[in-house]
Amino acid sequence: MELIEGIVINSNKYRESSKIIYILTKNEFKSLLVKSSLNYNSKNFAYSQDLTKIGFDCTLSNKNTFDILKTGTIINTYKNIKNNYDKLLIVSKILNLIYRYHEHITDFNNLYNLLDFTLRNIDESNILNYKYYDIIFKAKFLYLLGSGPNFNGCTVCEKKEVPLTFSISSGGLVCSECKDEYTYSGEYIDVLKILYLGKLHVLTDNVLDSLPDYYNKLNDLLSK
Repeated sequence: MELIEGIVINSNKYRESSKIIYILTKNEFKSLLVKSSLNYNSKNFAYSQDLTKIGFDCTLSNKNTFDILKTGTIINTYKNIKNNYDKLLIVSKILNLIYRYHEHITDFNNLYNLLDFTLRNIDESNILNYKYYDIIFKAKFLYLLGSGPNFNGCTVCEKKEVPLTFSISSGGLVCSECKDEYTYSGEYIDVLKILYLGKLHVLTDNVLDSLPDYYNKLNDLLSK
């Protein structure tokens, strides 16, 4: 039997001893009832923990309320993230973004691959600029939501003028005639372009560690 692979995004207590987990797979964002998962000695305890990659099989309940987890296996617990406060804080915010906005996503395959890439690299990376994996996720997540920044020219008039500055209100680069008071420019915008447009397999530790550290500026920018 081939198990479905998924990442537990969130969980809530259900009745006295069980949990409802919210899990992202390559095909969907779904909820599962995991029976007896509040019991530390239950085999289901490990499958119901937030930030855990599992393989699972499920069955429909008789009442057709929640699918019920039937069997599972642990693939990754991301122990390095869970043992590092800074990494856990970053990842918790990423999981919260997915939980809040998953209803607006249609391409779950790309979202799953993006999250899998992000978690694996934050978990395993020891480089100074590992936080850039957070920026990669947030920037590409905007694209999956249909509001990713435009770096192909002026977002307003499509002029290819150089230099262009980044406008929050316009959602991308703008020329000197179209810019407003809320525009941003500088080397960190070039770094954002690299992280946003770069293919995942190209954005390695070596590449990220070679970039100047503009994490705080880029995180502030993407949070506006």
